[in-house]
Amino acid sequence: MVNERLIEVTGYSRQELLTKNAMDLVLPEDRPKVSENRRKRVAGKPVERTYEFRIVTKQGRTVLVEASLDLLRQGNEVLGVQGIFRDVTQRWEAEQALRDREENYRQLFEGISDVVIVVSPEQQILAFNEVAAHHLEYTHLELLALNYRELCPVWDMETSERHLRHALEAGEARWESERIRKDGVVYPVEISARRIRYQDRPALILISRDITQRKDIEETLRSIAVGVSSSTGEEFFEYFVRHLAYALRADFVCLLELGADRHAIRLLAEYAGSAAAEGNTAALIGASCEHLFRDGVTCHPQDVRQVFPQDEFLEAVGGDGYVGAPLFDRAGEPLGALVAVSGTPIANPGSAKSLMSIYAARAGAELERSRAERALRASEERLRTMFEGIDDAMFVHDFEGRLLDCNAAACRRLGYTREELLHMRTFDIDTPGFSSNFRKRVETQLREGRLTCEGEHRARDGRVIPVDIHTSVIEYQGKQAVLAVIRDITERKHMEEENRQIQAQMLQAQKLESLGVLAGGIAHDFNNLLMGVLGNASLAMLDLPADSPARQTMIEIETAALRAGDLAKQMLAYSGRGKFLVQTLDLSELIMEMGNLVSASVPKKTVVQYRLAPNLSRIEADVAQMRQLVMNLVTNAADAIGDSTGTITVTTGGMDADRTYLQSTLLDDSLAEGPYVFLEVHDTGAGMDAETRRKIFDPFFSTKFLGRGLGLAAVLGIVRSHGGAIKVESEVGSGTTFRVLLPASQRLDSAGQPHSGGGVWRPNGAILVVDDEESVRVVAQRALERQGFRVLTANDGFEGLELFRNHLEEIALVLLDVTMPLMGGLEVFQEMRALRGDVRVLLSSGYSEQEATERFTGMELAGFIQKPYRAQELIAKVATAFEAGAAQRD
Repeated sequence: MVNERLIEVTGYSRQELLTKNAMDLVLPEDRPKVSENRRKRVAGKPVERTYEFRIVTKQGRTVLVEASLDLLRQGNEVLGVQGIFRDVTQRWEAEQALRDREENYRQLFEGISDVVIVVSPEQQILAFNEVAAHHLEYTHLELLALNYRELCPVWDMETSERHLRHALEAGEARWESERIRKDGVVYPVEISARRIRYQDRPALILISRDITQRKDIEETLRSIAVGVSSSTGEEFFEYFVRHLAYALRADFVCLLELGADRHAIRLLAEYAGSAAAEGNTAALIGASCEHLFRDGVTCHPQDVRQVFPQDEFLEAVGGDGYVGAPLFDRAGEPLGALVAVSGTPIANPGSAKSLMSIYAARAGAELERSRAERALRASEERLRTMFEGIDDAMFVHDFEGRLLDCNAAACRRLGYTREELLHMRTFDIDTPGFSSNFRKRVETQLREGRLTCEGEHRARDGRVIPVDIHTSVIEYQGKQAVLAVIRDITERKHMEEENRQIQAQMLQAQKLESLGVLAGGIAHDFNNLLMGVLGNASLAMLDLPADSPARQTMIEIETAALRAGDLAKQMLAYSGRGKFLVQTLDLSELIMEMGNLVSASVPKKTVVQYRLAPNLSRIEADVAQMRQLVMNLVTNAADAIGDSTGTITVTTGGMDADRTYLQSTLLDDSLAEGPYVFLEVHDTGAGMDAETRRKIFDPFFSTKFLGRGLGLAAVLGIVRSHGGAIKVESEVGSGTTFRVLLPASQRLDSAGQPHSGGGVWRPNGAILVVDDEESVRVVAQRALERQGFRVLTANDGFEGLELFRNHLEEIALVLLDVTMPLMGGLEVFQEMRALRGDVRVLLSSGYSEQEATERFTGMELAGFIQKPYRAQELIAKVATAFEAGAAQRD
């Protein structure tokens, strides 16, 4: 007997349940437990009346039930079992979710990098993370036995109590305080407290962050403010190095100033807490300080003498720890260096670097100010020197624009005499648009002391001259005035215009690349469409008698389709996704044949030398593209030599390229190690710097006035399409060498001859054609059925896999398209191989063989046929695949 609830839970009907054994409903893993319970119950042994186990519903869902069972007896005879089953799945899932949530909280609790402690309202420690025990240096048992008050110093106890009470009342609190480690060390902390419930009781969670480093920095800043803020000049620097030594606990500190030429350097101030000879400062500068201007703030916590073994000063003072920083002005120009040396290791390198950065910024600012004072005192002399020697126009004017002085270059560029200019104002030589913001420029000069801007001047003859203006406020004849240095930037403006034109050319090149991508896609789809024309035409030719009047018409259709296919191949080559005609060739022989053409393409002053390896390994390449590759490299070399006398050396050879060498080349798309043929073109031209080398393969880039085309960009495309790599070596004044690596062919010359069709083979098994183009499927099916095959067709990868599973042992060959929507050829191929390892797959694509099969490398394809193809070509490919399979079985 069953009730409605059991029917609802199990999903079985009443009739189905009444025909089942109760044990059939129990999950197999729980049946031993249920059987044992029943055995003990029947035997009269003690057993739990209520227990849990799992049952399986009709739909296959597992349900946890709580069963309360009793035996039905008649006398001593057991008639059956009656029980009540309660679905407790939701309770079990809730308990599991609670356990998971508690584990997540535990991971979060332990994952916090700060000290975390949970305390009761009475401040008894209830829980803590591992960081707390480690940081406070207590064991777990010791920490649990503590009251939180024992971690607070006496002088901070009242403040801590007040904040904790506030957190209990308001829900949270945040303050800075101090705490005591087990060893008695007191350290500053930032505390965040939040009210929580812990084990159903009110509690506080306290997160403490050690702010020792921050406090050290604040103390350092206060030290700087108190110790050096009131001093200037030499007095400032003397105070400065003393306070820095105190802050870093250093034995020696020195402040160094770069000379105007940035080669000479002088000692401004030093602090020597231990023996430090003044004469050794130069050695310190030459060895351990020179790198600061390159590397920035640097710290060697210990063993600095091993880092700079030639530094006599470090050896003399017994230096162990070292920290230094360069000094810069507001414009980023180097001013000097600040160095601190200690006889013991630096305990906290990060803090030392931070402190040094702060001090360096302050020292740099003061040094810049000091320099400005010296410059101001010598301004009259500098002005006169500049007036006499500088080629840029220079003016001195007051804040109303009246010209007070000018140099000869100003007169020459504007066409006025000096007397005429000194009776003029800036408004007379500025164009109206530029003169309108004169007052704003003056305000900036007064506020910042200098100004840089671009403007326009009008010469006496009416010419408008674009200028770059640099001004500074100076003392002139006892009054403040503006010194303006004016540079004619007409040439720069012309160059900017040329750069804009070059950018336009680059955009055009990107458009061409986009057209290439479009051409590749069109060519692929075009090949699929041509299949319907060429394939059906070839089938019709097989059906027509030799004397049929329609035969010539079909030949014309077939010829036109083949020409259209050639056009598609050209489009693929243009897009970089195919080659016109791949064949094995000897690169040395090809270059020898090009000798006259190469000679005619270089200037008469340039000599071309050849070092061509005999019996060179052959490569698989397109002849026309190889000729273009050679000509582009030679032409580029001739351009590098220019009108000078020079030599171009063309070299060929073979080499085994390992992974290290291939990684040093361009286009290392995980190229395989092994034999390669190389072409090397070396010129004795001017060479290139690093910046030029980075740009040489950009479309239209040239070191000449204007680029002449794709140039080396075309070389890069050809090398990429042939699976090769390229390496460039060049230095200014040492010429340039381009080395192109092309994979050596692994095929014999006889390989690749078309199948003769003379082998012995016959239709055996079915052929599965998988292609998303209906015209392709129809042509392939009709051609293969003519040969006696049973043909199955699928219009996508999913349908193809389903047919393959259903006819696993019947299918002898799969004609598989590479590019299909939803599921591509590669994925279909891998799934088929997983179902049957010996499946033969003939790959088909509108792209070239190289492009289509590159992702199938090492997968043992039965062959490849490019669309569009004729029926005869397909039959020949299938015959080759079957003969190859038969040969492998033999």
